Amino acid sequence: MDVKILITGAGGFLGRNLSAELQNLRGWTGMDGEKSGRLELLLCHRNTDLRDLSAWCKTADFVFHLAGVNRAGSPEDFWAGNLEFTQALLARLRRAGNPSPIVFASSIQAGRASPYGKSKLAAEEALFRHREQTGAEVWIYRLPHIFGKWSRPEYNSVVATFCHRIARGLPAVIQDPDLRLELAYIDDVVKELLNALAGSPHRSGTFCRIPTVYSATLQELADLLWGFAESRASGGLPAVGTPFAKKLYATYVSFLPREALLQERMPHRDHRGSFTELFRTPECGQFSVSITKPGVIRGLHWHHTKVEKFIVLQGEGELRFRSPEGEVRSFQVSGNRPAVVDIPPGDLHSIKNQGQDDLVTLIWASECFDPDRPDTYGREV
Repeated sequence: MDVKILITGAGGFLGRNLSAELQNLRGWTGMDGEKSGRLELLLCHRNTDLRDLSAWCKTADFVFHLAGVNRAGSPEDFWAGNLEFTQALLARLRRAGNPSPIVFASSIQAGRASPYGKSKLAAEEALFRHREQTGAEVWIYRLPHIFGKWSRPEYNSVVATFCHRIARGLPAVIQDPDLRLELAYIDDVVKELLNALAGSPHRSGTFCRIPTVYSATLQELADLLWGFAESRASGGLPAVGTPFAKKLYATYVSFLPREALLQERMPHRDHRGSFTELFRTPECGQFSVSITKPGVIRGLHWHHTKVEKFIVLQGEGELRFRSPEGEVRSFQVSGNRPAVVDIPPGDLHSIKNQGQDDLVTLIWASECFDPDRPDTYGREV
């Protein structure tokens, strides 16, 4: 059986991401545990004809009510966008006799003294009354600050604003560096909304919750983003060793100006071929690519401490090693049979292009190259 899913606010940050993921799904297991057919999305945008919305309310099997106003020019706009539209949606569902389940995107600010908080609380109360009147399942998520791709600066969250500004070299104003935020990544939010669609939301008392939430101060947030910008400017790779950093970096890159996505690297060329540094990392060394012309031998040196890994991506070659005791060993390497070869410290090593085409080798080194301490000593193998 096909499933019709109505999404209000489909053009917004959360709506776009949820719609995209639903479109990626090939099937869906519903609340009854039965595999359903294809998903038909009924996407309600800001300019959707209300007659279309009324028709969708008659046929929808599930409703994601994500529409709302986060920022407005007047208090009345909050009430119109958050409460009055919710009331209009619920009235249409009741007129149609449609008790479909409803997921509502509320906010942790619901109930606060601001017009936004008051209007969100009023919308929640309208949904609870709808549940009492119709028996429809209602799941309300009081969402924290959400960050991720397709968010709007100066609107959705401070993360979007910081990413937009720092990606363009603009100042990020921090009024309260110690202000701590609860943050949820958009993919984690969408994953939880799909749990609700399958009838298994994470509950926390009266409301539902996003299981994965991060905490950071404004200063910590800005420092991470400035670090991403600095690593990119210096040709490095970002420090993304934690799940939060990885998700924040994905958000940052989504805000880069498209003309800034291309970063050229300067190759060092001579009669042997070329050598190009690709990335430097703060903790994991350096990545480079070497191109060796046919018949040429490169390397012919050894290191005290630096360890390398060679991976031939194109061509045919021979890697040779000579230990301090004089033992010689060689490996045939080929782009047709990719293999990682470790280069131990203390061993003389070289690589020879034995083919007719350029030999392309990806090289990882445990240390970034330092011209004042190259740790590289030339000698014949």
